[in-house]
Amino acid sequence: MCGILGLISDTPPGQALDLGAIRHRGPDRQSSVTLGSARLGHARLSIIDLSSGAQPMSDVDGLVTTVFNGEIYNHLELRAELEARGHRFATRSDTEVILNAYLAWGVEGFGRLRGMFAFALFDARSGNTVLARDPFGIKPLFWARSRDGAVGFSSELGALFTLPGMEARPDFTSVLETLTYRHAFGLDTLYEGVQRLEPGTALVVAAQAGAVFHVRFGSVTAEVERCRAEQAGRIPSVQDVRERVRDSVEHHTLADVPLGCFLSGGLDSSVVASLLVRPDGPPVNAYAAGFESAGSERSELPYAQLVARHLGLNLHPVTVGAADFVTLAPRLSGSLNGPFSEPADIAMLKLSLRAAQDVKVVLSGEGGDESFAGYPKYLADGMAGPL
Repeated sequence: MCGILGLISDTPPGQALDLGAIRHRGPDRQSSVTLGSARLGHARLSIIDLSSGAQPMSDVDGLVTTVFNGEIYNHLELRAELEARGHRFATRSDTEVILNAYLAWGVEGFGRLRGMFAFALFDARSGNTVLARDPFGIKPLFWARSRDGAVGFSSELGALFTLPGMEARPDFTSVLETLTYRHAFGLDTLYEGVQRLEPGTALVVAAQAGAVFHVRFGSVTAEVERCRAEQAGRIPSVQDVRERVRDSVEHHTLADVPLGCFLSGGLDSSVVASLLVRPDGPPVNAYAAGFESAGSERSELPYAQLVARHLGLNLHPVTVGAADFVTLAPRLSGSLNGPFSEPADIAMLKLSLRAAQDVKVVLSGEGGDESFAGYPKYLADGMAGPL
């Protein structure tokens, strides 16, 4: 992951952006730039084009500049299409594809991006700044107005309040919703005036920072309906599912750094792990969580060990115990800038800390339960599709 932070203001900058609050998101490099009314900051975790993919990044003509958190999985296909249209590239980075997609198709071009992303883009031609978030809302992006009308944005809530004029005032309605339902409703956060950018939406901040407007460029619901219409009632075959999953895994492994996988032993993570294995490649690093209490029926480790032996994975088990809730809860809450409602997040944090010792990227079965009926409730609710 990377981190972005910025401020769009009519007032001349009195100081450089302090990127310390997002440094942990991108320990490889931190940098910022001031362009017109926009100050853009970036903390980089290098994944693609390690040598020349630094940010903030501009296109070859200096027309647009971006700071970007995420990964564009179809950047090679889009690059080929854009080059055929006459666009020039100076790096191999997927970040540069975002810049040229915007130059070619405007905000609507963001709908052609296949990936997880949150970015800010400054357009020197109009003086506008554009914030955008992927249609699934995988990457976080928070924004708010300061006392003097400036617009601030950040990958994390806590970092947002390091910007000049931003105040951390509790939103008691959202606090009550979080305590009752485990999350705040809609796009609200625990802080008054601070919102999450809606997935699949661009927020355009005019050169005069007082004017903002939203542009929808992508919708998961609309894409699902489009696919259903194409299928025309046809039930997907096992081969259809296999090809889609294989295509997804192949696109997610486009990286210039070591990668591994999280493994629970369930259907979704096991399928992902199996597709990472190459007959002539080294063993894949896999990471699985178990529990201290011997014989716990809720421990997934025995299933992960079974899959690892079958696939020849290099399995790294992590044991989670009661003491971890004491030592890791403050760190997790600090990273989220608020309470967390899912106890399993403690195990995920410890697993991530272990994986970070070996790799920079991990694939998982996250989101697969809904598609593959990972829990009985999905079958009961009729949510899982036919396999």
